[in-house]
Amino acid sequence: MKYSLRAVKGNQLARIHFDADDDREARNMCREVYDNFAPSSELWTAGKVVAVAEDGKIIHTFAHCDSCNRIVCEEGCCDYDN
Repeated sequence: MKYSLRAVKGNQLARIHFDADDDREARNMCREVYDNFAPSSELWTAGKVVAVAEDGKIIHTFAHCDSCNRIVCEEGCCDYDN
């Protein structure tokens, strides 16, 4: 299934497309996709980052953590894989 990781800030939007078998696998792949492919621009570090399935359904919402410089659950949990 096709997924995308999207950064949104105001009217700016950026996307990184990737494949996963299901929503759970896609959610767990997001941090790796972000670390390997997201440019270090303000859009990706200051905007909201969401994982979206090909049908448009948001499967997870992230925020950028300044202390670890990675995306984390919007709730602030740096350990969302567990």
